Order: sequence, then structure tokens, then C-alpha cells
Amino acid sequence: MENEIELKPRLAPDSANRVLRTPALRGLREGQSRTRRLVSVYFDTPDCAFAARGVALRIRRTGRARVQTVKGKLTDGNGGSLQRHAEWTTDVSGDLPELHKITDRKLREVLFKRAAKNGLCEVFRTVIERRTVPLVFEETHIELAFDRGTVCSGEREEAICEVELELLEGDPTRLYDLALLLAAELPLSVEHRTKSARGYGLYNGTAPRPARAGKLKLAPAMTVWEGFVSIARDCLTQLQANEAPVLAGEDPEGIHQARIAVRRLRAALSAFESVLAPAELELFSGEMRWLQQCLGPARDWDVLIGESLNPLAAEIGHNDGLGELLARVEAEREEACRAARDVLRTERYAKFQLRLERWLDSGGSGLGAGPLRPFAVQVMDRYDRTLSRAGRRLENLPENELHAVRIKAKKARYAAEFFRALFDKKGVLRYIAAVSGIQDHLGALNDATVARSLMVEAGFGDLPGQALPDGWFARAIVWGKGGFDPVWKKYRTARGYWR
Repeated sequence: MENEIELKPRLAPDSANRVLRTPALRGLREGQSRTRRLVSVYFDTPDCAFAARGVALRIRRTGRARVQTVKGKLTDGNGGSLQRHAEWTTDVSGDLPELHKITDRKLREVLFKRAAKNGLCEVFRTVIERRTVPLVFEETHIELAFDRGTVCSGEREEAICEVELELLEGDPTRLYDLALLLAAELPLSVEHRTKSARGYGLYNGTAPRPARAGKLKLAPAMTVWEGFVSIARDCLTQLQANEAPVLAGEDPEGIHQARIAVRRLRAALSAFESVLAPAELELFSGEMRWLQQCLGPARDWDVLIGESLNPLAAEIGHNDGLGELLARVEAEREEACRAARDVLRTERYAKFQLRLERWLDSGGSGLGAGPLRPFAVQVMDRYDRTLSRAGRRLENLPENELHAVRIKAKKARYAAEFFRALFDKKGVLRYIAAVSGIQDHLGALNDATVARSLMVEAGFGDLPGQALPDGWFARAIVWGKGGFDPVWKKYRTARGYWR
């Protein structure tokens, strides 16, 4: 078995021919480049049982040679932009898999069992022209492979234009450094999907789906830094998983989940700020604010349509003024969604990811070396104490201060979700439900307030249909300010489970 660590910058086709001539690579080459045509055929059962286990099986043809490769994710991999795989590679005699040649006994038996039950078939193939260049960068040996070609399954096809930076020997963080040098000179983004993931998407005919947050697996034995890295990577993984749905532009939930990922990452930086290096904390907090501001308008327009205008239209039936207003708001939403898609293609976004992941891979330089669980208790105490104080005399607070209470409830909820594996399950779930209730109740008030502001900022205040949604917003605001006692009582009884 071999371990493979690689990073894949994705290039725009019109800049692809410049990659090997970029000044960033000047002086790094060690040896001659090599060009090959690679045809790789991927096999699985018709119901994709191998993919369900995180395994990819391929036969690669290079000239007359046939090589069988089985790839699986490393169990100790960190995830993120560095794609880490375990590989089992062997020569084969023909174009079909020879499962008996897999050297890992357990893996061999599992694949044999699945293949015997359902049979094997070609699910997709890639046809790639690959040019490889050996590099030495800061005493780290890296192979740069420039891939251009297609992945296809039946009639479906997708273009491939990417660089693979594969670690041969040395420090994995140098892959980030080299990608950052390339990003300064070429319009690139980071490709988080493997070729096999794209191929399976074509085989199944499925569009990229919005991704919710994963389940964190923190352990009391972790250090504070290890806990932060696990949490930050989970947030970043959610953000990266929603890039494809956002860029596809078919489901507004993609932007919503990307925005949630950004908020969660901001919450993680806030929770751990006492143990993080000030320079990195300032840098990434600023980038998070920028990204949230870029994604926010699309979600705000979507909430206005989905939570206010559409329900109002369903309630009152046909109304010419409301119909005109809805059409104008739809146009604003589409423009905001386009702007959100554009930001994911920027150099700034690519560099933000690379710098953040390099930092997470750095080991923290001794920061946060203490045990995680006592630190989590301190964080929960701090957030809960702040929320409890902010919630006094809620009935007398103006709307902007009620919004601040909602933000404090959101931070307490995210912290409880981050650290939930460290404490009693029932207590955690009860507390999360309670602070979520605060957030939801005040969220309706906030949505109505934001919606009213959007209408004014867009100049829709004088449209004939404006009076109808304005009354709808006023009703939501009145409801949000009242009926809060049961929600707050539930929260007060759920406090303190972490002590």
C-alpha cells in the first residue's frame, strides 16, 4: 500500500497553457517534463457498492501497459484540500479488474463479496493528456501534473482542466505554498472533488447537492489546538462541499449552507480566540466577514421571497401590484446569486482557503496545548453567562438589541454543537433545543426587519404592491417581540449541563 497526498488547483481553460510557463515555477524544475495519454476506466457494481465504502477501482491504460489501482481514503487523513488516499496498485494482464491481486486481504474480501453479489460494470472513464514536471520546492519534492481531458459516463461528459501537486517527499504544507505562488499569477480555484467523485456524479445523473454540517468526533483526550483544528476543518469541509451547488446555481439551499459554514467557522474562531495566534485570528476573522457579506444578500433575498412574499401571495391570491413586486425581487435575488457565484471564483477566495488550511496543518506552534474538555467548560460558561445577562428585560429591548441577543444565542448553540461529544448527550440536546428556540423566535423578527430594509434599499417602497408585504412584516415583528416567556423558561432550565 502507498499513501498519496495531493492538492488540485483547477484552472480556467483560457489560462491552462500558461501554467507550465509561469514564473512561479522558474528555478524549481528538477528534470525533464513528460507527456502521456492516460485512459482510466472505473469499475463498480451497478448500485455503486464500492463508492458507498469510499473505494474507487480503476484500470489505467498507458500505451500497452495496464495498471489496476484501488483507492481509499486514509483513516487518519485530515480532509480538506489536501486529498489523502491509500493506494493499492498492481499490473494486470487485460482491461478488466483482477481483484485477486489486491494485497490487502480485508479489502480484497469485501470487494470480492460485493462483486460476486451484483457483478461489475464500467461506470465511467477519464481520457487525460497529462504532462508531468518534477519540482523541488524548499527541499520538498513535488510532482506537478497538468491534466486536460474529459470524464464521461454514457452520454454525459465533463471537461477536466486541473493541476495536480503530488507530494513525493518532504513537508506537505509546501503544497499549499506552491499553490499560493501559482494563485498569484494564474486565475485558479481549488478542486475538492476527485475525478472519481465527478465520474460517479455523471453516472448517477445527480446534480451537486447542498451539504449540511457533519458530525464532529471530538474526544476529551484532545488538546485545545486539536479540537480547534477538528472543528475548523468540519466547517471548512461544509463550505467546500457547497461550492459546486452554489456554482451550479440550481438550488438556493447551496448558498444557505455555504453561509452557515462561514458562520460556524466565525463562531469557532471566536470560541478559541484566547488560544489562537493574534495575526492569524485577525486575518481569518476579516476574511470570514468579507465572505459572509458576499454570500449574505443572496440568502436575504431568498428568505424574503420564501418566507414572506410567496406565503403572502398564496394567502391573498392574485394581485397585480404584488406580482410586479415579486418579479422585481426575483431579479434582485438572481443578481445577488450571480455575485455569490462570482466570489467563489476569485483569487481572494482561493488564497483564503489555502492559507487557512496551511495554518490548520501547521501544528499550532505550541498554542492550545492544554486539554480540550476544561477549555470547553470555560467557553460554555462564558457564552451562557453572556446570553443570560443579555436576555433580561427582553420585552423592553429595541429591535437592534434583540438581534444582538439572537447572535449570542447563536454563538452558544454553535459552541454546544462543537463540544457536544464531550458531555452528557441528553443535557447537550436539551440545551441546543432551548437556545435554538431563542434563535428561531428572534429569527422571525430579524428576517422581517431585514426584509423591510431590503425593500427600502432596493427602492421598492413606492411600488403599488408594497403596502401588502409591509403589513406582513409588521405582523411578524409584533409576534417576534411577544410570547417569549416560554422560550426563555425552557432555556433557563437547560443551562449548566457542562459543569
